[in-house]
Amino acid sequence: MRSYFNWTYRETEAFFQDLFPGEPCPSFQALHWYMKKKLSEEEVLRLLELLKERLRPFLEKESLLILDSTGIPQRGKTQELKWMRGRFPRVVRGHARLCLAIRYLKDHRLLLPVGMSVGEGYAPDPVLGAKALDAVDPGGVLLADAGFDAGQVFRGAKGKFIPMIRLKGGGEIKDTQREEARKVFRAEIYRLPAVGEGVFEGL
Repeated sequence: MRSYFNWTYRETEAFFQDLFPGEPCPSFQALHWYMKKKLSEEEVLRLLELLKERLRPFLEKESLLILDSTGIPQRGKTQELKWMRGRFPRVVRGHARLCLAIRYLKDHRLLLPVGMSVGEGYAPDPVLGAKALDAVDPGGVLLADAGFDAGQVFRGAKGKFIPMIRLKGGGEIKDTQREEARKVFRAEIYRLPAVGEGVFEGL
């Protein structure tokens, strides 16, 4: 938001100041450290709710909602993760999975994380996705890849969003919600989740 509105640091601080009554508004780095060291998951979710209230005037109910997840390596000792980057293997110990629900306001060029869930390295996307959707205000088209093609996600989206989820291939579609998702699917809209990758890159 600071970049989009070309705010100074003081203007940004004034906008968020009453989220921290009686205390100086922390920098991004200080807030990141504090959240990591001091806050429980429930407290982080409560802080997210307060930020959403502050950002609510900027949200459009008919905006797109992107649901996506990514693996985040960490310096743990319990789990070794190996993958290939080009021709070279990369190895880290420890790895968590982050799932975000991101509002995409195309006209305003804004990407706003509005729902979040975190799990172990190989936590299933449907479980994380359903939890992230619980925190999101209803409205708009829900875009997600085939990893979220599951009953938990469709139940979480029912009555709140128009699901445009890439369905897994093969077999006859018997579930009515999946059939509705197939009917409304539009490739030109579905490609837009790629813009959400910028949020993960920023993190």
